[in-house]
Amino acid sequence: MTLSTSFRSIVRGRQLPQVDQAEIRRLISYRDSCAPAEVSFPATVLHDAGVARWLRDQRFAIDVRTLPELYSAIAAGIHPVLMTVHVEQFDRQDIRRVGATGAARVVLSCSEHIASLGAEKAGRTQNVLLRMADAATGDRQQFIFDSKEADGAVDAVMARRSAALIGLHCDVGTAVEDFISYPAAIGNMIAQMDHIRRRHGVVLTRLILGGGKALTDSDSSAVRRDLAEEIDRAVDDACATLRFPRPVIVMSAGGPDPSVPF
Repeated sequence: MTLSTSFRSIVRGRQLPQVDQAEIRRLISYRDSCAPAEVSFPATVLHDAGVARWLRDQRFAIDVRTLPELYSAIAAGIHPVLMTVHVEQFDRQDIRRVGATGAARVVLSCSEHIASLGAEKAGRTQNVLLRMADAATGDRQQFIFDSKEADGAVDAVMARRSAALIGLHCDVGTAVEDFISYPAAIGNMIAQMDHIRRRHGVVLTRLILGGGKALTDSDSSAVRRDLAEEIDRAVDDACATLRFPRPVIVMSAGGPDPSVPF
């Protein structure tokens, strides 16, 4: 037996992970029903090796919320350009590690996160989004819409040569600090983007809407389709009113609470 024949025998004998077709159909349905908005799926969907391989090959976007999830996404071969890392549960050293991975986007929730950015050591500019909230309640770290704190956070990011502010993130759901509806969230976030444009001359190009409990997998495709159309109209209306360039809209599937399954 030649070396090449032996190698082919080994490859044929290797058991590749089986793909859960029902899960694949679920993810495709979720993505398609949210169009024209883009969708980013939680890293928890990577626990199935077959699904993870399929997501990698199809270049689906992934939301990472913990350091183990970040390592899981890297191990699954998810390209860093497809990763959005929410660092709410990361400590200072963890945030510095994120920059070294090359993750495309980082969502920051407090001034300590901004100070912890370590992208300058990796020799690259880190794309940043700020997590915004409608009210200063609850235990979650986030910047309050239309506040001096939010202005200070924007100023701090703008002052860092290693960081580029590209957008905002907010959650829509049932928590007290969440926005109560997608139109309300979109109107306020576009207004915040316009405020940033007027203060800094910078146009933000990305708005991530966290689904939370307001948009779950238990909802039917028809429900999500109606919601996607409502979101699309709200974006058009807000941008037309403020004459603001339409940003990329991303639906963050699942929610910020890892105990709530996607």
